[in-house]
Amino acid sequence: MELQNSDIREEFYTHIHDMKPKWWMRWGILIVFIVIVIIFILGYVIKYPDVISSEIKLTTNEPSITLPIAKGAQIENVLIKNNSDVSINENLVVLKSNANYKDVLLLDDELKKIPLENNEYVISFFDRFLSKNLQLGNIIENDWIAFSNELLTLYKIKRLDSYQSQINFLEEELIRQNHLKLLYKGLTVNDEKQQKLIGAKLRTDSILFSKNVTSQIEYNTYQQNYYSRKSDLEQNKLALSRTDLEITRLQNNIKNFKNNEREGLLTQQLNIRKSLNKLRSSIATWKENFMLISPINGKASFIQNLENKKFMDGNAIIITPKGNSFYGLVNIPILGAGKLKIGQKVIIKLNDYPYREFGVLTGRLEELYPVANEKTYIGKVKFLDSNYSSYNKRIMIKENMIGIAEIITNDRNLLERIFEKFLYAFNKK
Repeated sequence: MELQNSDIREEFYTHIHDMKPKWWMRWGILIVFIVIVIIFILGYVIKYPDVISSEIKLTTNEPSITLPIAKGAQIENVLIKNNSDVSINENLVVLKSNANYKDVLLLDDELKKIPLENNEYVISFFDRFLSKNLQLGNIIENDWIAFSNELLTLYKIKRLDSYQSQINFLEEELIRQNHLKLLYKGLTVNDEKQQKLIGAKLRTDSILFSKNVTSQIEYNTYQQNYYSRKSDLEQNKLALSRTDLEITRLQNNIKNFKNNEREGLLTQQLNIRKSLNKLRSSIATWKENFMLISPINGKASFIQNLENKKFMDGNAIIITPKGNSFYGLVNIPILGAGKLKIGQKVIIKLNDYPYREFGVLTGRLEELYPVANEKTYIGKVKFLDSNYSSYNKRIMIKENMIGIAEIITNDRNLLERIFEKFLYAFNKK
């Protein structure tokens, strides 16, 4: 019985050993092997990156500027159109006031042109504006009157010749005194010559009188003539001295008037400069209160419907800098932030433009600030093209737009990801 069972088992083993797999089994094993190989190959070839998603907010190198209107203000005139290009210091909107804004702007433009060192130009300015009835309002009016009075003083000095007329009069008097001095000099010289002749004759007469050649009466007459001529000579010398004193006085007065004129001009120029600065300051105050003025070059867009005679308040105009470039600020979660590197690709999905319809924008991680706050790092994203999306659709970028930024980190294949989990589980044990 045991021998029989042994023969049966041997026959069964021989049958199994000699039996060949059928064709479908051989193909099945081959296919399974090929599939396993393909899976390993695909697991090695197929790579995809890790993505770190974060919120992004768009901003610019030069932020836009919003111009508000005070509550209860009435618009007098809108000087620009919506979405128009404006330049720095350009007047945009005029609000209602008790001044004529055209007069204020005219005066402001003219004051900017005044060269204070040129008195003639300042006086010509006074001539031109003397007859103008400017409506400048209570903020500017008093300072304009003070400035006009200073100009009037300068006008009197230069045009009415308040100093020069005195100088001219003194110079004419000086000419007369010099002429009189020459006259007295001539008389003095003549008197001195006659005095010498009369003195010589008197000495001769005294000799003749001592010898009784001439009478006492004749001798007394000669003496009287001598002393009379001597008195005339002294009078002429005294008059000449007085003339010299008068000439000196006139010369000093002329010099003083000229000095006073120069000092008066310098003082008046200083007064004009002070009053001009005060006037400009009051004009600046008026413009600050009753005008919207562009502080930068850019594009002006209306936030509200601006119309003449309309009462309104709040933000009225926003000015976007011309030629400004946008960039994004991203709040990157701390988890996984170690994978980030400068230059990594960033995909931006804007909330204003659904990405399934408009596509996405692309950029690069340009800066990564090393200090984190409680939960995030701050990164800066530079756009590769902020005008067109991946669907080649036009995107109108605006400041403070928000969206989602997906930062693409290093690619890893499927095998790495699978074995990474096994390795982590093994190390954990």
